[in-house]
Amino acid sequence: MKTNKFYAFDNGGETFDRFTIIDNGGEMLGLSENPNSPLGFSQWAGNCVDNYMFASFGYAWRRQCDVEKVIKHELPRIIQEFKTDGNIGQMVDFNSLPIEVQQHAINRFNN
Repeated sequence: MKTNKFYAFDNGGETFDRFTIIDNGGEMLGLSENPNSPLGFSQWAGNCVDNYMFASFGYAWRRQCDVEKVIKHELPRIIQEFKTDGNIGQMVDFNSLPIEVQQHAINRFNN
């Protein structure tokens, strides 16, 4: 099983997609408190580095660089910006999230 370092953000229920989980590759997943419920929410939000860096500058130069290297370099800066801005919630310890949210995120990221 692939292991990931997860960055977790909680907006305190301000929106239905209360939790944003980001793996060490920059992939983002939005989750509600009950993501497995038919009335719950679980949706990919793309790659935060890709969304932040490449979309704003266009994709033409993306094919000419080592994307993995860019993600590794830029992810800590973007995570810090998310923490500072608080626009997706407060950063929390992944292990403090409800167990159902943790398990759902682990399963989604490992598939």
